[in-house]
Amino acid sequence: MIYRRFSCVGFVIEAYRAAGIDLLITDENDLPLISYQELRRVYPLLGRLATNRRKQFGIVGDGPFRIVLPGYLFHSLARTERVIRRKPYKPRSGDEQFAK
Repeated sequence: MIYRRFSCVGFVIEAYRAAGIDLLITDENDLPLISYQELRRVYPLLGRLATNRRKQFGIVGDGPFRIVLPGYLFHSLARTERVIRRKPYKPRSGDEQFAK
């Protein structure tokens, strides 16, 4: 393989996994459903992308989608070090936003 392509969140998740720490449950069946409208709140420029360009990122149709979002990563890191190292965080609806 010449290279791998990641989102910012994906890069962090995979870097931690390479170090033996699984921050977040990323199995698609375990991710919350998110509407296209909420996805656009997280990624405002998404509305400007042509349909074929969104398709390259796996965003086809009007949703709902199961996508790893930055808020999920922030929630996973807002735990004690021991808990972070012991078990991955399972995202839930509402975790799209993060305010500490």
